[in-house]
Amino acid sequence: MGRTIYLLCSVACFVAALGLPTKASAGALTVSHYRWRNDDGSETTATWKAAEDTAITDVEKNENIRLRFSVAADGASYENRTYSLQYSTSRDGSYTTLPVNATTEAFEMCSTENYTNGQATTKQIDLEAFSYHAGACVENPSNSYGNYTLASDYFTNFEFCINATSNAVDGQTYYFKVYVPQGITVILNPQLTIAEGDIAAPNFSSITPADNSEEVALGSNLIMKFSENIGKTGVGNLTIYDASDDSTVEQINVATGAVTGSGTNTITVNPTSDFEEDTYYYIKIDATAFPDENGNAYAGISDSTTWSFTTADHVEPAISFPTLSSMIPPDDVTGVAIDSNLILKFSENIGKTGVGNLTIYDASDDSTVEQINVATGTVTGSGTDTITVNPTSDFDASTTYYIHIDSTAFPDVDENDYAGISDSTTWSFTTAE
Repeated sequence: MGRTIYLLCSVACFVAALGLPTKASAGALTVSHYRWRNDDGSETTATWKAAEDTAITDVEKNENIRLRFSVAADGASYENRTYSLQYSTSRDGSYTTLPVNATTEAFEMCSTENYTNGQATTKQIDLEAFSYHAGACVENPSNSYGNYTLASDYFTNFEFCINATSNAVDGQTYYFKVYVPQGITVILNPQLTIAEGDIAAPNFSSITPADNSEEVALGSNLIMKFSENIGKTGVGNLTIYDASDDSTVEQINVATGAVTGSGTNTITVNPTSDFEEDTYYYIKIDATAFPDENGNAYAGISDSTTWSFTTADHVEPAISFPTLSSMIPPDDVTGVAIDSNLILKFSENIGKTGVGNLTIYDASDDSTVEQINVATGTVTGSGTDTITVNPTSDFDASTTYYIHIDSTAFPDVDENDYAGISDSTTWSFTTAE
């Protein structure tokens, strides 16, 4: 009989060691499985860093990671329990609860954009022998989830968002467990190992112009924002290609003054010449061009699709010519005082008066009454939108006049000329008796 009992105990211990999804002994609240995941998606879509119940290595400090547990209630209900996460440097050593904000601790809770604190979990780690009841996601500003009840023969998932702080020791392996003040059985302890120093290479956070963007300005710089500061620029080139024939447009040595921003996370490249209009470009970067401050280099770009863009059609700006907004005397008016000046209000400021004449005609026989050179002192108002012409002599009474203006007489400040008047109807008036 003693041998039989010994054999059954050995099998049970073997199953527990494998972490298989079987029930623990009756009356136990048990953590039996775990899985590490990336903080790159929602509670359901985030990718996994490793297989279930598998340790991870080369973990970077200050990088969000998420740890998910399955917790089962076998043979009894566990009411109003509070669940938190602890870590230790040895499996059977003293454990420390992860704080919200670390001071000397190697780990702390962190916030995530991918779920909310207390958000319900779905079944991501399964235990086939039990029924599922939603647990919770935990993030900063909390380090625990409380008042949670798990009924008998149900299991749940909890997930914690954490990071290793600068206090974590390079190369050290750490162990984790779920902590419940009233007690919980831990079959497997998740573990991770901190990377030996900084081995993470920088990568892009954003690029400008954005990949596949269109209507890019011809004078644009190339701007790369990295995940960390770039140290003294490395060696190699950033090369701009014309995608139509894969020809090299410009090869820029990253050690030249055209590349700025070392010591920051933003590198700006100023090409020698502007881009051509309506052209599709792509960028390649040597794998040694942009190392971080510890010498880990950005992987570079060696294809034609990672960073490409199309420039805008270059459209000459529309030329604006001045036009008459109003005239005094107005066109076709009668009863004009014989000593009136001629006042022209334009749509924009008139620059230094041009060349040519404003000519006054007698409409009865189309004879010239006076030809006034616009460069003389009788024409005033340059630099404003209102030009005043003071004829040498008063008009005759009861006479109809019309005005001609040369097309070079009144340019704007950009030397775009008013079109002028060359007919007898655009500006005419009759003086008073």
